[in-house]
Amino acid sequence: MNLLSAPVLGGAALCVSPALHGAWSGDTTLEAALTRYLIAVPICWLVLSIFEAMVGPAPRPQRPVPAPTPETAQGPTYTAQQVPGMPGTGAPQLGAGDDASA
Repeated sequence: MNLLSAPVLGGAALCVSPALHGAWSGDTTLEAALTRYLIAVPICWLVLSIFEAMVGPAPRPQRPVPAPTPETAQGPTYTAQQVPGMPGTGAPQLGAGDDASA
């Protein structure tokens, strides 16, 4: 995870938001609030990096693979052949009316 990424900087701002609010309202000096923020940035980076290492990176959407068309399909084209002697083919079966089978 990048040190200057939005989750790290936003998480650090969220962690030190009371100090930032105090600097805005005048209760805390701006130097103290920015010092706390600069300390919180590497801590948030370390925590989020460990979390990302444990969970894994965010899944990215995959592009759909287009279905192959007959023009772009590759590979051999197979054709079926009729086997002689099979019922329904009109070819004589072996042993039917043969003198040698008796």
